[in-house]
Amino acid sequence: MKPKLSQQDLENALHAVDRLISVQGEVATKTQELRTAIKARVGEIQNPNCDGAHCRFSKGDVRVLPTGGDSNIILCRGCYEHEIRWRKERNQKLSRYDRFLLPTWQSLRVYEAS
Repeated sequence: MKPKLSQQDLENALHAVDRLISVQGEVATKTQELRTAIKARVGEIQNPNCDGAHCRFSKGDVRVLPTGGDSNIILCRGCYEHEIRWRKERNQKLSRYDRFLLPTWQSLRVYEAS
């Protein structure tokens, strides 16, 4: 047996459903705004002491990665990981004598910005 609802109860229920739909729309809008803000930030994050373009944070340690000869590049952890992935991929196509070194993050000298 179903309980009988008054006209006022039905109107209140419809109002609650309408409000829920409105709130869901507001949440969806805010979610989209946040996604847009995050996408806008991607690529804009830059550690000022890093020479790379794949920074994940604007602060943090940077290390000196040898690039050959007397050359070095100063990289944050995110850029270092990107570089090492690229070097591993590239090493698969190079002869044993031409391969890039793959030093660990811990083995690299910490760069002290002046």
